[in-house]
Amino acid sequence: MRVLITGASGYLGSALVHALLETEHEPVVMVRHRERLNPDWRLTERQVLECDITTKRAVDLVQRSRADVLVHTVSLDHTRSEVAAQALRTNILPLMRMTRLTRSNGAPQRAIYFSTQQVYGRLEPGETVTEDREARPMNGYGWTHLACETLLRKWERTEGVQGASLRISNGYGVPISSSAGCWQLAIQDFCVQAVRQGRIVLKSDGSPQRDFVHISDVTRTVRAVIEADSPPSTINIGSGETVTILEAARIVAEVYESVYGHRIGIERPNQSAPPTGANPSRFRYDVSRMNDLIGPIRTSMRTGIAELLQYIATGSCQPARRSDA
Repeated sequence: MRVLITGASGYLGSALVHALLETEHEPVVMVRHRERLNPDWRLTERQVLECDITTKRAVDLVQRSRADVLVHTVSLDHTRSEVAAQALRTNILPLMRMTRLTRSNGAPQRAIYFSTQQVYGRLEPGETVTEDREARPMNGYGWTHLACETLLRKWERTEGVQGASLRISNGYGVPISSSAGCWQLAIQDFCVQAVRQGRIVLKSDGSPQRDFVHISDVTRTVRAVIEADSPPSTINIGSGETVTILEAARIVAEVYESVYGHRIGIERPNQSAPPTGANPSRFRYDVSRMNDLIGPIRTSMRTGIAELLQYIATGSCQPARRSDA
């Protein structure tokens, strides 16, 4: 199938293009600057759509692409999503314009939207978070993604475009492009600190809980959704395992020691005090629908971290600003 991927030079988009090039599918990429694409992909002119996705021209290119599947990955980060005008322009309007396409006028058969776990809002210790759980977003990032999920459902009702919203927890893993803008993610940031500073400094006491999923398992899920006869309309994407930020940092430190042979320290505010809510009950991100599509997770957290550490040690990454970890 012909698969159009927006944001193809970003972290998620580039990983997906790379994965699809190893299949029978034909990826078509939409990017603002074609020079940011991986030159090893050797895409044809027909496969590259260069434009600013916030312009109306992007919709014209989607229409002319005649793609069977649209995968929309474009979004501002958490900070910029709090600026209403920017969030509307980048997070919502591009998809809103695309959903005006009809099936007889260039709309794809299926649309896959990269949403976020944050549409659920606060996850309570002890709760199991299924796709049927009420969405209660608490920030602009979550609200705008939930709005796009609603647009996708409308497109399905009005034009029969099969929609699937993928609610991703927290991704990590070696990027296809070193400038893909992924170094603010928690695990990536911890690995950069470990290699370059010989220590990990947390911004919180380490008690916040997270579910982390490797980028390769994300791309496997997208491929499965592309190929499924009738995939679920909403799918949680994660590992199904919950750790605290402090535990994640400790895992990075342990893997670093096993790879390089010496220990590194972990620093956090008020170092002498135990993390707030130490050893709490954990929320569980239910990924049963994901597992039904692809089976069990293939890449363990320790394996993914070891790959990241080795990648960073070669000097390949270009870290951005720190995450709020």
